[in-house]
Amino acid sequence: MKNRIEEITKHYYTGNHLSSTQLVTDGTGVAAQQVEYAPFGEVVNEYNIDWSNGQVPDFKFNAKELDEENGMYYFEARYQSPPVFISRDPLFEKYFWMSPYAYCGNNPLKYIDPTGMDYDPELVAPKNGQNGQIIIHATYYATESDEASVCNGADRWNQMSGQYQYNVINGENIETYDIIFDIQVQVFENADKRNEAYESVRGNGQANLFQITNEEGLGTVTIDGINRIINGQTEGSNSIVVAKNAPNRTSGHEIGHTLGLPDYVDDVDGLMSNIYDKNKTKIKSNYISNILNRCGFKIIGATQNETNYFTPKRTYDMNGELKETKID
Repeated sequence: MKNRIEEITKHYYTGNHLSSTQLVTDGTGVAAQQVEYAPFGEVVNEYNIDWSNGQVPDFKFNAKELDEENGMYYFEARYQSPPVFISRDPLFEKYFWMSPYAYCGNNPLKYIDPTGMDYDPELVAPKNGQNGQIIIHATYYATESDEASVCNGADRWNQMSGQYQYNVINGENIETYDIIFDIQVQVFENADKRNEAYESVRGNGQANLFQITNEEGLGTVTIDGINRIINGQTEGSNSIVVAKNAPNRTSGHEIGHTLGLPDYVDDVDGLMSNIYDKNKTKIKSNYISNILNRCGFKIIGATQNETNYFTPKRTYDMNGELKETKID
């Protein structure tokens, strides 16, 4: 092929926590390019701006390719001209409280938008022989006095990361995605500061409020003819209230509700059992299946449990099999 340009020297891209290219080095470790960004992707400082000269793809903000013809980033569903998208969000009816042209729910320091359609959950495609990832994000706002309880619940879910895989048949190939839980906790000195921080991001689909009351119980409920104390409740899909001296499993159980899970009747040893028993702590495969289903990742051979709790954003429409990779 005439006039073909080949890249003779290998180059390595180093990204930040949002995958935005910050440094490009050659095979000897010498910097070929360095880039600094404004929060929404505008390039504010760039070393050796002409280094690629059209010979190699110019990956910059969120590791997206910069289109040389129009100077915009290609996000699959639409183009972004920082700080906004140039076309309306195909899923704008789900986000009636924000502009359909806004990038990442107007919170670009924390979230990314891998497809230009949604920002949770995050899908990382398989690359260079490595498994892809389906990352379930959620953040819980709590006071210092409640930190131990909410962290206990978050740890239960984060420890499930990598224990399940989602396999998608793509032609003759099988694409494997590791299921990752990114359950984070933000702690504040008092309730006023916690509430202020929570209200500033409320509605982004990932923010949740967590608080422990001074009550020994939140009421009672009759199950199998037995009056049982209610140790925790999830209100409005994203506000968790836990009773004083509740069992350790309670925070993890309520976090499960914010991820879209219902109470499971006759669940012998599961964390989401409708009976509060300190020994019921297992996070089971049908929980993972239900969470993925509610995110648009359909599980072959599985049915979705009905629930009134929050349904995560359905960015993806995929069919695959759930496989357990590690058994405790």
